[in-house]
Amino acid sequence: MKLKKTKSQKFRRGSLLAFVLIIGVCLALLGFGMLQLGFGSRLQSSMSVFGMKAREAADAGIAKALYEMNQRFVPGVGWDGTLPPDATGSLVNSLATYTYHVDYFPAPSVGDAYWLIQSTGTSVRETRRVFARLGLVNMFDYGLIVTDTIKLLNNNLIDGYDSRLGPYTLPPDYSNSYGYVRIGTTSISGDSIWLGSETRITGDVLAGVGGNPDEVITNPSGAAITGPWYSLPEPWEFQPITVTVPPGVPSSGSIGVGSGWDATGSIRIGTPGVTTYWRYNNIDVPNGRSLILLGDVQLHITGDLLLKNSATLYVGDPLSSAVPASASIFLDRDLSVNSGAAINNLSEIPSRFWLWGTGPPYQNWDIRNSGDYYGVYYGPNANIHTYAAAQFYGSVSGHEFVLNLGAGLHYDSDLSNMSQYDTGFGIDRWWEEIGP
Repeated sequence: MKLKKTKSQKFRRGSLLAFVLIIGVCLALLGFGMLQLGFGSRLQSSMSVFGMKAREAADAGIAKALYEMNQRFVPGVGWDGTLPPDATGSLVNSLATYTYHVDYFPAPSVGDAYWLIQSTGTSVRETRRVFARLGLVNMFDYGLIVTDTIKLLNNNLIDGYDSRLGPYTLPPDYSNSYGYVRIGTTSISGDSIWLGSETRITGDVLAGVGGNPDEVITNPSGAAITGPWYSLPEPWEFQPITVTVPPGVPSSGSIGVGSGWDATGSIRIGTPGVTTYWRYNNIDVPNGRSLILLGDVQLHITGDLLLKNSATLYVGDPLSSAVPASASIFLDRDLSVNSGAAINNLSEIPSRFWLWGTGPPYQNWDIRNSGDYYGVYYGPNANIHTYAAAQFYGSVSGHEFVLNLGAGLHYDSDLSNMSQYDTGFGIDRWWEEIGP
């Protein structure tokens, strides 16, 4: 009996030992697995960090190459014809490095010349390669660009055409209408761009750098934009405006009711075929009267430009429209085009009329009459509001832009080909190479 009891105790101790041993092995395996998992996670995390550093280095290479290209741009002249040599650099406080190379591709029979940057970033064993296509940035690359808000009310059309091909065509002839256009704001605030019902934009709509297009752009109908929505690839700089009227030109006072209107109710400024320079304090064209600009007029108005009811500002001679004319008006204060009034660029070529806003924030440019407005309206500090179904042909830049019911803006793409308004190189698009 005693022998049997002793064997039973030894058996229980042996079973307990085996059980403890099994638990120990399981815990060891579990610990080893956890160590492997932790090591793998740390390794994966390190690879992700190295990958991000490599991409950051590649982006730095793009920025450096773009800077070097802009060092080779001469304002008023253009690209000097040289390319930066291949270069290597490194991120500050990092082991990541980059190398870049720039190629030039001349313009084909159809299309524009461009420059291509290839930048490779390396961090430890991770490599990223990024490409950027560059083009020349022009002040008038956008049909519409503002620093704050765009409001397009119901039934507006924003499209493009090319005045070199002739006049804008109306449906069903789409040969020179409904072309590509870009509009945008530099703002990232919500609802900065509001698109009303039955409004159509035949191109792209851009939010400010870093902005969320779905928040910046409000498109209730959901069908207004034929192109993509995205944010500006780089900051858009509104260029300072220099008044070309020489400082020594004296003021001619103001034009108003008591000025010397002729028998036709007109005042003529300028001489056909000649560039003339003028400065006025204010111009107030009374009801039904006409201000006619002849030749190439460079006009600085230090106050307001007011066109009363049914008044007209003509660029060119309404009695002989075959005589070419052009005008650049530098306006320090406000514009008011009243009911029945108009700014009539008789050539119907946008590049022959320029309205430059040269005043401090904020100028008010109010257009209360319908009609066709051919020209460039450039006022970074101007609130440009229409109150009738006006049709703009050319380009508009401002602080705010409000287009009334049934109005339109038709961008003349020829404006972006005027090299005197090139400002340097910019990124048209960029992409990262995918794969090994």
